[in-house]
Amino acid sequence: MLPNATSITLQEIVNLGRKVRDFFGISDIAAVEFPNYLEDERIQKALIVVNFETAGYGKEIRDLRLIFRNNRGELFVRRWGSPEALKAFLDNASRVSQPMEVQYYLQRSSLLYEKMIDRAKRTTTRFLS
Repeated sequence: MLPNATSITLQEIVNLGRKVRDFFGISDIAAVEFPNYLEDERIQKALIVVNFETAGYGKEIRDLRLIFRNNRGELFVRRWGSPEALKAFLDNASRVSQPMEVQYYLQRSSLLYEKMIDRAKRTTTRFLS
């Protein structure tokens, strides 16, 4: 077995899994009302994961993932390498997905935790309010 070449620990993966479960809950597609399938797709909940693979000492946001659930109960993951790409996606999504509940996740072991979370919130707040 090869050693883990990333900065991600098993505990961080478990923590992210808990955050996803707590935020999105258990998915029960049978609980989705049938009229939702006739409507256009809208994002209801979104979890922005900041620098999950590149956490630690980095000061820049280089790795962004958006885990989101739509009005049909489907869960998706999208990945970007820059905040500008995420901004463009959220700009398009926010036109049809208001209001959208958003939370953020960043490894607690990150040295610049508060600054990175604040930077991610400032990046997305304009499109979500």
